[in-house]
Amino acid sequence: MSAPDRTRVILEDLEAVRENLLALSDDIWGGIDRQDLEAFDDGVRFMRSYLEEVAKFDRSAADLSALIQARKVPPTF
Repeated sequence: MSAPDRTRVILEDLEAVRENLLALSDDIWGGIDRQDLEAFDDGVRFMRSYLEEVAKFDRSAADLSALIQARKVPPTF
């Protein structure tokens, strides 16, 4: 695989993971029993932590994408 092809695949993968993490949060939230207050509280605590981690990943993925796209010439190591 050429460097431009690998770069394109990596950028697409990063975006796909970001989208999948957000979709998973909808699935998790939908599975929380809102009628059971203890389960609801546990679910909210989990979702807060989950969304904080997703936000960190999103920032890292955006930073990596920008860094990769800014490099026009593939590295030679």
